[in-house]
Amino acid sequence: MNKKIIILIYIFIIFVILAGFQCECGDNDIVENDTTANGEKILQEYFFPTEMNYDGGYAGNHLIDKLYPIGWSKSGKFAYATETSDEGIGVYMFKIEVINLINDEIEWSWETEADEENYREEIWKDNYKEFKKYLNKHEIIQKKNIELGELFFKYKGKEYNLDLITKNDVDPDFGFEIIVETKILLRSPQLGQKTVFEYEEKNYSMILNQMIAGYIMSPYEDRILVVLKNERWGSEGIPSVIYFTFSGSNLYTGFKTDTN
Repeated sequence: MNKKIIILIYIFIIFVILAGFQCECGDNDIVENDTTANGEKILQEYFFPTEMNYDGGYAGNHLIDKLYPIGWSKSGKFAYATETSDEGIGVYMFKIEVINLINDEIEWSWETEADEENYREEIWKDNYKEFKKYLNKHEIIQKKNIELGELFFKYKGKEYNLDLITKNDVDPDFGFEIIVETKILLRSPQLGQKTVFEYEEKNYSMILNQMIAGYIMSPYEDRILVVLKNERWGSEGIPSVIYFTFSGSNLYTGFKTDTN
């Protein structure tokens, strides 16, 4: 065979291989955000997260929003998925969010359309490229077996305690008591105390009861995520609905020794 023809065939084969590599990358893959500030590569695959039970302590007839923790970034962000309780309206709601626990603001959110027919893992599979793109963009590192810690805990030689303070009042329209003010304090005998979370009733949230479910410790910083479980009046009264609220706190800054 002519040497020129052989060379041309080799060039063509190399071109096809390189073109294949380029196609595999795709527009949805994150390339520019694949490292942390320390230069560590974190571009990764993700699996469907495991549900966390944060409901302990409530008795009676209620529905529960489901919580699926995903993982942390090294800069104070936490990613999770939720499945909203079905209150008889026939609409399935699945949402993924990334919250910045330095300011407690949602930095990215995705949720199903009202006519979604799939559930959980099917939704995860169908939209995985988008989930992977944005979880990597926010440098989320997925963790297995994420657990809730107790309200009293020790960390690096210091003691901490989470304390919930609420104020109730009678709702003028419905005639039963609701929570109108909430404060979560993080106390430490060594550091003092600080306010982690505050709530004031404004938009008819109709919260009947609240409990601190516990905390989740960041594996990368001296920071915790506090999980507050709330029981609200259901769309038809009973059953009530239990859902969670997140708030973040650094374990060394913001404490005050003067509590007056």
